[in-house]
Amino acid sequence: MCLELSGFQTLECESCQLDKHVRSAFPKMSQLQCKSSFSIIHSDIWGPIRLLGFRYFVTFVDEFSRCT
Repeated sequence: MCLELSGFQTLECESCQLDKHVRSAFPKMSQLQCKSSFSIIHSDIWGPIRLLGFRYFVTFVDEFSRCT
Protein backbone atom coordinates (compact mmCIF):
# COMPACT_ATOMS: atom_id res chain seq x y z
CA MET A 1 0.00 0.00 0.00
CA CYS A 2 1.47 3.38 -1.00
CA LEU A 3 0.82 6.40 1.22
CA GLU A 4 0.43 9.77 -0.53
CA LEU A 5 1.83 12.63 1.56
CA SER A 6 1.80 15.30 -1.14
CA GLY A 7 -1.61 16.61 0.02
CA PHE A 8 -0.31 17.66 3.46
CA GLN A 9 0.72 21.29 3.91
CA THR A 10 1.98 20.91 7.50
CA LEU A 11 2.43 18.21 10.08
CA GLU A 12 -0.05 18.96 12.87
CA CYS A 13 1.34 16.35 15.29
CA GLU A 14 3.40 17.96 18.10
CA SER A 15 5.75 14.95 18.25
CA CYS A 16 6.40 15.21 14.49
CA GLN A 17 7.23 18.91 14.78
CA LEU A 18 9.61 18.37 17.71
CA ASP A 19 11.27 15.46 15.92
CA LYS A 20 12.39 17.84 13.15
CA HIS A 21 14.54 19.91 15.54
CA VAL A 22 18.30 19.63 15.05
CA ARG A 23 20.86 18.88 17.75
CA SER A 24 24.63 18.97 18.09
CA ALA A 25 26.51 15.90 16.90
CA PHE A 26 28.74 13.79 19.12
CA PRO A 27 32.48 14.00 18.39
CA LYS A 28 33.76 11.17 16.17
CA MET A 29 36.61 10.25 18.53
CA SER A 30 36.81 10.51 22.29
CA GLN A 31 39.98 11.20 24.23
CA LEU A 32 38.83 8.80 26.95
CA GLN A 33 39.31 5.07 26.43
CA CYS A 34 36.64 3.02 28.12
CA LYS A 35 38.07 -0.09 29.83
CA SER A 36 35.07 -1.58 31.66
CA SER A 37 31.29 -1.58 31.79
CA PHE A 38 29.56 1.34 33.51
CA SER A 39 32.65 3.57 33.48
CA ILE A 40 31.05 5.91 30.91
CA ILE A 41 27.27 6.13 30.45
CA HIS A 42 25.60 8.27 27.77
CA SER A 43 22.03 9.46 28.24
CA ASP A 44 19.42 11.09 26.06
CA ILE A 45 16.13 12.65 27.13
CA TRP A 46 13.38 13.10 24.55
CA GLY A 47 10.27 15.13 25.32
CA PRO A 48 7.94 16.61 26.31
CA ILE A 49 5.50 14.69 24.12
CA ARG A 50 2.01 13.30 24.41
CA LEU A 51 2.39 9.72 23.20
CA LEU A 52 1.05 6.53 24.78
CA GLY A 53 0.47 8.34 28.07
CA PHE A 54 4.16 9.20 28.53
CA ARG A 55 5.69 12.67 28.59
CA TYR A 56 9.43 11.87 28.32
CA PHE A 57 11.64 9.03 27.11
CA VAL A 58 15.09 8.46 28.64
CA THR A 59 17.78 6.29 27.06
CA PHE A 60 21.02 5.15 28.71
CA VAL A 61 23.88 3.58 26.71
CA ASP A 62 26.94 1.93 28.25
CA GLU A 63 30.04 3.08 26.31
CA PHE A 64 31.95 -0.19 26.77
CA SER A 65 29.25 -2.79 25.94
CA ARG A 66 26.89 -0.51 23.94
CA CYS A 67 24.09 -2.02 26.02
CA THR A 68 20.99 0.20 25.99
